[in-house]
Amino acid sequence: MKLFSRILLIFLIILSYIGGGRVSLCWAQAKQSEYAGSALRDPFESQLPKPMTEVPGRAAAATVEEEVQPPVIIVESQISGGPMPQAIIGGKVFRAGDKVQEALIIMIDRGGVEVLYHGRTFFFPAPSRKYARTERGKNE
Repeated sequence: MKLFSRILLIFLIILSYIGGGRVSLCWAQAKQSEYAGSALRDPFESQLPKPMTEVPGRAAAATVEEEVQPPVIIVESQISGGPMPQAIIGGKVFRAGDKVQEALIIMIDRGGVEVLYHGRTFFFPAPSRKYARTERGKNE
C-alpha cells in the first residue's frame, strides 16, 4: 500500500506540473495576441439598404423628363361599371391597354382616364367630373 500511495503521489505531482504549465502557456499566448478582425463586418453597422444619392448626370435627365408635355386627350364619355371599362375619345372606343395618340391607356374609371406617355402617367378627367365643378352643369 505504501508503494501505491508513493506512485499516486508522484503521478499527481507530474500531472499538476504538466497541467499548470498548459494553463500558464495558454494565458501567455492569449495575453500577447491582438484583435485582427479589421477585414470582418462591423456588427454595429446597419444592415438596411442605404438610401440612393443623387447623381449629377441623372439630375439633368430628370429635368428633361419634367418637360414632357402629354398629348391633348379629351374624354367624351366613359363606361366604367362593366367588366371591361371603355372610354370614347375622339369618336372612337378605347379600352385599357389600347393606345391613343402614342399614349397607353392604363386605367379607365369613373373619374376619367389614366395614360402612360413617355414613362410618366397623366390623368384626363371624364366630362361628368369636368362639368360637376360648374354650377348646374353649365360650362362657364
